[in-house]
Amino acid sequence: MKKTTLITILNLILFVNNTYSQDGSLDTTFDGDGKVTTAFGSFNDIGGAIAIQPDGKIIVVGYSENSTDADIAVVRYNVNGSLDTTFDGDGKVTTDIANSLNYLNAIAIQSDGKIVVAGYTGTSASADFAIVRYNSNGSLDTSFDADGKVTTAIGTAGDFGNAIAIQNDGKIIVVGTTAVGSSFDFALVKYNANGSLDTSFDSDGMVITDIATFSDEAYSLTIQPDGKIVVVGSAANGSNNDFAVARYNSDGSLDTSFDLDGKVMTAIGATDDRAKSVVIQNDGKIVVTGFSSATPSRNFATVRYNSNGSLDTSFDLDGKVITDFGVATSSSATTVLLQTDGQIIVAGNIATNGVNYNFALARYNSDGSLDANLDSDGRVTTDFGNNLNDFGYAMALQNDNKIVVAGTTVDAAFKYNFALVRYNNTSLSIVENKLQSFAFFPNPTSEYLFIQSGSQPFEDATVFITNTIGQVIVKKEHVNNPEIILDIAAQPNGFYLLTIENKGGKSTQKIIKN
Repeated sequence: MKKTTLITILNLILFVNNTYSQDGSLDTTFDGDGKVTTAFGSFNDIGGAIAIQPDGKIIVVGYSENSTDADIAVVRYNVNGSLDTTFDGDGKVTTDIANSLNYLNAIAIQSDGKIVVAGYTGTSASADFAIVRYNSNGSLDTSFDADGKVTTAIGTAGDFGNAIAIQNDGKIIVVGTTAVGSSFDFALVKYNANGSLDTSFDSDGMVITDIATFSDEAYSLTIQPDGKIVVVGSAANGSNNDFAVARYNSDGSLDTSFDLDGKVMTAIGATDDRAKSVVIQNDGKIVVTGFSSATPSRNFATVRYNSNGSLDTSFDLDGKVITDFGVATSSSATTVLLQTDGQIIVAGNIATNGVNYNFALARYNSDGSLDANLDSDGRVTTDFGNNLNDFGYAMALQNDNKIVVAGTTVDAAFKYNFALVRYNNTSLSIVENKLQSFAFFPNPTSEYLFIQSGSQPFEDATVFITNTIGQVIVKKEHVNNPEIILDIAAQPNGFYLLTIENKGGKSTQKIIKN
């Protein structure tokens, strides 16, 4: 029998639609099959970041190669996956900075609807941080440093911007990596809303942090409600890389309340571990995801820290979760988000025997266990159909909780194109109610579902199960016993809803028949 699922006295789960599809299934209202690809030209186009506007339109940023260099590429989609022709006439914008290689794979939307993208421009030996700001119609915003474009040299060699966030006051923070001698360090730059450097941030707008003696690379950031800045990436320990997390005060100084010096390194596997994305829970705990390498492959790796930088041992007992996608697979997580119910969604890519990468998605309960409500085992993979490489790099949640993952896919001509996938997700909100506590098990089940009351028997309760089109398939009324047994052996395999209600309240939970 599988572990009992407990529903506490404080939780009411409201189903937000009369019908639903299995969590993790492709949303066929999105371009007919749940998948969209977009080409800018005849060379490679790589999508790297995603944001969703308040009106539901989807923006993806990356770069588009041409015969001489690479330009910034931005595309905006309508909610149904079609190109939004109000965005520069055809839904697509390309921008060059100084006739150079431009790799901008970070995006944020300001409260006024302006679109800010970040990354770097130049060669690997002489790159600079780069930011471009667009008006909501796709035109360059000339109020941003006069031409909509800003470049920043941090050191004398390569400076690579990887992530962006906007403060509540409109100031912009970009993080990445800067070359220092023969190694790399974390680099942060803060800009005023007009694109100028914010000199209140470490006196010149720029901060460089050496995490360890060897090379350190920053890939993602988030801003806490108190204004503190959390940056994650990797730090070399002399033989391989570990997860690296640093927390800064709003003025750019390291926050010494975070592990005493503002910096934490975490080893997960025996070899290479790299953190790629970070999110902050409502309780202040920090969730970091990336990958952990081990012979012969690498796997999704997620770590949760307490707000002081210590490992949260309530998360899979040691604060660390490693997830594989099966035998002879190699997977890498690139992005993490939180649902409103506290569940953790992680996306990235997976390869079988080291080739033919596909999009990959996993969802975890708050304790670090895989959520079986997502595709029955908590894991989903998506192939775009050519048996070629598909890489998921970024993820966003819509207002209706559907999950959109963006990245790139190889077409039949072996050219890379922007790629998006949208998944159904009937994530349920949690609110307080007075319904007594109860448990139901096993879930999934093949025959019977056992429901047990908490400290008191059920009092005149109604218990029923509905299918995906809202039909009641099992129902018991005026229940006053401490235990209920429901027989669903004759029902087809799939998802159902269990509802219990009485005068104290109502609770609905998803169950799986297999």
